[in-house]
Formats: sequence, C-alpha cells, structure tokens
Amino acid sequence: MSYHQTIIKEMKTTGEKIIISILVLLSAAAITFAGEIPAPEEVLGFPVGADRRLADFDQIENYFHLLAENSNRVVIQELGRTHAGNMLFAAIISSASNLRQIEMYQEIQQLLADPRVITDEQADSLIQRGKTVVSINCSIHSTEVGPSQMSLLLAYELAISQAESVIDVLERIILILIPVHNPDGLNMVSDWYRKYVGTKYEGCRLPRLYHKYTGHDINRDWYMLTQPETRLTVERIYNEWHPQIVLDMHQFGKYAPRQFVPPYTDPIDPNIDPILVNQINALGRTIASEMTANGYRGIVTNHFFDAWSPSRAYVNYHGGVRILSETASCRIASPLYVNLNREANGKTREHLKKSLNYPALWLKGNWRLADIVDYNKAVAMSVLNYAARYSNVWLKNFHQVSKRAIEDREGPAAIIIPKNQRNKSLLFELLDILQRGQVEIHRAEESFSLAGQSFEEGSYFILLNQPYGAYAKTLLGRQDYPENVRGKAYDISGHSLPPLMGIEVIVANELPGIRLSEVKQTKSPKSDTANILAADYFSFSLMSNDAYKVINYLLSKDYQLFIKPGEDVRIVCKNGLSDSDRKKLMNEFYLDPLRSTIPRDLTELKQPRIGVYKSSIPSIDEGWTRYVLEEYGFRFVSILDSDIKSAGLWKLYDVIVLPRLSSKAINNGFSEADMPPPYCGGIGPRGKHNLRKFVESGGTLIAMDKSVDFAVSYFELPVQFEDVKKMTDFWMPGPILNMQLNQSHFVGMGAAENIAFIAHRVPIIKTVHQNAVARYADRDLLVSGGLHGGEKIAGRPLILEFEHHGGRILLFAFRPFFRAQTRASYRLVFNALLFSG
Repeated sequence: MSYHQTIIKEMKTTGEKIIISILVLLSAAAITFAGEIPAPEEVLGFPVGADRRLADFDQIENYFHLLAENSNRVVIQELGRTHAGNMLFAAIISSASNLRQIEMYQEIQQLLADPRVITDEQADSLIQRGKTVVSINCSIHSTEVGPSQMSLLLAYELAISQAESVIDVLERIILILIPVHNPDGLNMVSDWYRKYVGTKYEGCRLPRLYHKYTGHDINRDWYMLTQPETRLTVERIYNEWHPQIVLDMHQFGKYAPRQFVPPYTDPIDPNIDPILVNQINALGRTIASEMTANGYRGIVTNHFFDAWSPSRAYVNYHGGVRILSETASCRIASPLYVNLNREANGKTREHLKKSLNYPALWLKGNWRLADIVDYNKAVAMSVLNYAARYSNVWLKNFHQVSKRAIEDREGPAAIIIPKNQRNKSLLFELLDILQRGQVEIHRAEESFSLAGQSFEEGSYFILLNQPYGAYAKTLLGRQDYPENVRGKAYDISGHSLPPLMGIEVIVANELPGIRLSEVKQTKSPKSDTANILAADYFSFSLMSNDAYKVINYLLSKDYQLFIKPGEDVRIVCKNGLSDSDRKKLMNEFYLDPLRSTIPRDLTELKQPRIGVYKSSIPSIDEGWTRYVLEEYGFRFVSILDSDIKSAGLWKLYDVIVLPRLSSKAINNGFSEADMPPPYCGGIGPRGKHNLRKFVESGGTLIAMDKSVDFAVSYFELPVQFEDVKKMTDFWMPGPILNMQLNQSHFVGMGAAENIAFIAHRVPIIKTVHQNAVARYADRDLLVSGGLHGGEKIAGRPLILEFEHHGGRILLFAFRPFFRAQTRASYRLVFNALLFSG
C-alpha cells in the first residue's frame, strides 16, 4: 500500500460511498476500440444533430448503458428518481486505471476539501496524486436540447479514442457527465416536437411547463434544493465529489451571439474567493481563444450573465468554479436562417460590430442543431483539455480556497441564530438548508450574553471560519447590490434567507467564551403532545408554518376544527385522534405552544374547495403554486381554460387562484398562428363571464402578480398601476423588501407585522388605497439587494381586498410563493384560502 493510500485509509470520511458495479469496472473483457462499440448514429438510426431528429431521454440513457457495458472508461452512477420516475444518472468517464481506483480519488477530493484533517505535507502529496474532477451538466432547461444530444458524441469519443491527446486527458481528469439534467422535460419536449414535425407548428412552444413544477426555474433552485434534479446533483455529486469545475451547458436566443462563455459581467458576489473568480476568467478566456483559433465565430464574453446569486452557482461557494456555456438556439431541432443585420434588435444590435469581448463576428447564415452540438462539443473539449493541462494547479487552488476560508478570512466570527423564534418550523427548515450545503452548525451548551443581548442555551452558531463559511455568509447575510451596475442585474439581487423565512439572526464579531457542540442533524424536535392530546379539545398556535400542514391533515381526516382569533390565533381541534394520527402529530410537525382549550367563541373551519388556474401558456408561478400547496397538504384542482369556460364554477369551488400571467395571456391565450387550435383562445368572453358569476355567487378570487391587472380591468376595480419604465431615478432589480401587514385582517392572522418578500418584476400600484391589507413598508423598506428611489413606492399597496357583489377579490401585487424561497409570505395566501369564507 502506497503512502497516499495509507493516508486515505486512515482518514476515510464516513459519507456514503459511490455505488459502482465492480464487475463492470474491472472487467478484463471491457472494450475500448471504435470498431467494437457502435457510434451513436448506428444505435439511434440518425446522426446526432440531424435536422428534425431528436434523441429522447430513454434513447440517451440506453446508449450510455451500452457504453458502460462495453468500455472500461465509462461507469454509470444512478443518482435517484425524478418526479416522473425517470432515473437521473451520471456517467463517470476516465482512464481504466483511474476507474479501478475510483474510491481512492474520491477520498482525495474529500480530504483536500477540508484542510483541518490533513497536514500541508500530506496535502502536497495528495495534490500530486489526485485528478481534476470536472462535472458537465447538460440541458437542465429542456427546450435547450443541444447539450443533451452532444453528450452522446462526447462520451463516445472519450470511450473509444486511441489518440494520445485524449488518452492523456483521461489519465489526468475524472469527468462526471450528466447527459440529461431534466429527464422528464426532455421526454416532454421530444414527444411534442415529433408530434408536429412537418406541420405549420413545427418547433412551436410546449403548452405546459417542461418540469412538473418549476419550468425554467429549475436552474434557480441551487440552494433551496426543493427539486430532485438539484437536490440529487448536490447530494450525490457536488458534496461527494467536490468537482473543481462544473460546466453548465445552456442555450439562449436565436438572434444572440453564437456562443457565450465567461468572464461574467459585474457584479460578482464578494463572498466568492478571488482565486475562483480568476480561475473562472482564465478558463473562460481560454475556451474563447481556442474556439476562435479553431475557426468558430460569434464567441462573446463579459456579456449579460453575472455571478451574483447562489441560486444558479452552488459550486462557486464550495471550492470549484461554475462555467456557464450559452449557445444560440434554432427551433428545437429545426434549422433556420439568421440575418442579424436584419433581425437583431435592442441589446442584440450591439453584436453587429467587433469589440474587445466579441472579436470574431457571426452575422448571418443557416443555424441548425448540428451547429449547436458542434459548438457545445468544442466548449466541452476545451474545458477538459484545460483541466488536464493544469491538473495540479486546480487541485492546489481547490485546497487553498478551503485553507483561506479557515485561516485567512476577514469579517465577523459567527452568525448566531437564537433558539426562540416566532416561526420555529421555519427555523429547522433553515438549518436543514444549511446542512444540505455542508455548512457546519454548532449549538450553545449554556446561556450567554453578547453585545448587551442575552441568548438561551440551545441557540445555534454558524462559525464562519469553516470550509463553506462563505456559503453560509451569502445565505444568511445581507446583500448590498452595487449601484455602479444599476440596471444590469441578470436575476434577483437579494437572496438572504433569514428575512425570507422570518428568522432572526445576529452577526457576531467575536465569540463568547462558552461551550459549543456540533449539531450533526437538525431535525425538528418532537411536539410535547402526549398529555394534551388526551384532552377533549386541544389547540395549537397559527404562528408556525407547520400549523397549516396540521390543519390540512386533520381536515383531510374529517376531524372537527375551529379557529379562535386573537393576539395568538389558535386552531382548536375536537379530539378523538387515532393512535396513528396522534403519533403523526407528535413526530412529524412542530406545534408550539400546544395546549388544551375550552371550546368557546369559536368558528368552525371547513376544508375549502380550491381551483388553481392553469393556462395553456406556461406560468412558472403556477408551477410553484402547485408545489407549495401540495407540500402543505392543500387539496386543489388545476382548472384549464376549458374548465373556466364551462358553466358552474360557483358550484365546484370556494376559491379560485390566478397565478402570475398577463391579462392578454388569460384573455386570449395562444394564437392559432403559433399553436395548434386545442391550446388556443384563453378563457375568452365566456370564461370571464363565468368568473364574474363565481365571485357574485360568493366565491373568492385570488390574483397574484401580473394577474392582478386582469382582475382590476375586468372587474373594474378602482386601482391604477405605474408604468415602471417611465419612473425616473428608480431602480429595483429583484431586491428583498419589507411589507407592513394589517395583522387584524384574516390574511395577516398569525403573521408578524413586517414580512419580507422578493420584488422581482412586480406590478406597482400607483396610489395609497383604503382597502390595503399590506403595503410597502414606510421605514426600513430595503432588506437585501438593490433599490434606488424606494421612497417612490413606500406605503403603496401590496395586498388589496375588495368585496364584490357578495364575493371577494384579493389582489397580491407580488409572488408570495416565489421559487419556494419566500416562506414567511406563504401564510398570507394560506390564510386567504382557509379563512376568506
């Protein structure tokens, strides 16, 4: 056994090891010659990238298994199941000798990731022996099909090539290739595309989200990790393998440059280590330089995309770099002719002339899926070559970043999360999010005082001198978005989790001299319910988000519930719980405080009949609405355009929710010029008439974000909106803002007076209104991110209620369920659903 192997054996981490078929891995009969492994086109029946031909997920999965069975350079790792039951998988590709020692190389990565467990001398030795780990993620956005198709050619070449350059690369790197990062979506897109090839609708949009819940937002889930595609990638690849490089392959518009690679535009999150920033820049420029030298045109850098938010870049905070690749699109797999001189508009017109970041123009020509595949493969091979060429540098810097996080860091010592929080179920959700991101959490073993403030035993400490302290600082701290890049935010500018979850945290510049113990698992403590549940009635506070899960669970089991309003709003349950239900309440939910109650001055609570509008025009907000309602146990029905046009809405539903969608989209839907007739027309005049009758028959209509414009215009409500584009000296790039809430209104029951939310492209109501349930805060409006001219919106309405001919209309001029991140504002909609009747 070598010296390095001895180190690894003595210092083995306890995490779950990669499950690999050793028989396949070590098979002496494994084949690596081109003549004995069929090329992708021999299996598919068409060349990869052929016009109007797509390999779906099942075909890609089968081909990768074929490679793994017949090559000693390829191993399949199954990560877990998607919502539709497809297997998300990765192909681990390297030299046969590397794969024979795969666990050793994985352990080297884990040891280098934490400088506290090895000496500098041991680290130097491991760096010499280790391999650069590269993860390539393809087509998480399912209409961006090129990367998934390219993965077949890339894997085939790496599996069979006898070229010295390829063999050298495979000896120096370990590639973890995710050929299809959204299997469910690729199958949806493939089926839809094939159905209309050869018709006037060839290449048209999919009339539903290409992910069960999130659509495009699946690539905004890299710290909340609510979806299996992101959660499994983090848990089974990023946390186990600690890749030095993640190449995230996407496509952008038809009339854009042909290819984007970093450097990114400003700003970049200051918590990302400067070593990583420079590595991103160097690798991106190398890709652009090599592709240009090889005859590729239209390569742009420093364009449009920034590196500000962790919602797209988990690995940037975990010792690696995220390299975003964006290639121009065609019409799925249908070719098109592009003339940028004629068709470019707006920002794309800046790409009609040479510049420092765009030196080799691409102005016109045919553009096909084969071109996208070709550009993608060139990017991937450039990354692999660079990773192999500087393998020791990547490993050394990877280890150095973790060392700096512990030894050379500046700023506060810790972030303290007090034990006592208003919404304790969200406290444990926050701690769980941190631990999924490998943030270490400590617990105070005694009470203490710090800076004049007292803290109880059991308060939580996030020490920032740990390998992923910068990640914790980004998620828990305030973002100060720089004004010198005003108007350039690619996405949201604020992502501080504590205010979004209603959790108080304190930044500590020094540590108190008390005992701390590491928390290995932050499961919510059991509710102390054994004696209380023996009473005839028991009650629980509405303050905890878990309270809504319990309400819906008990209503689904036909238990009798009552609401008792007051300063501490309580839900009262008439007892008679079965043993299994009693155990469920005790073990699965956090209910605090729970106590016996005498039933008086109570109003019985009934399960509402809820309809959630689902247009043929996909709405990401509709998907997140379904996700959150399902997570909290609400029963609802997705109602389509045809359902709203049918008579009798008022007989079927108590509440109808309109997620974010423009008035035009709700009214008219798709045009028959763009979409097959069954998916066209919106709700039309008949649907609007039925919605009016629904409200006038006592129903509650809830409109969110853009949909408030539809409700205002159709029901002729006395509300006017600002044209944000005409607001001078005003700038709001998706910050976290405070709202001030009327706690005596049923929408605000159980909530804090101030709730934080994300103001991302929201409609702004022009004037203060007497019907306001919530409004932009007058003071301390900006919580995190960027805002200029905030005084122009302070005090303006955010939630309005209107009584309308026997029914009720509630307008939410923001997205309460935004990406499942704004968890403190969930309850506002939950209250509207449960208590509006």
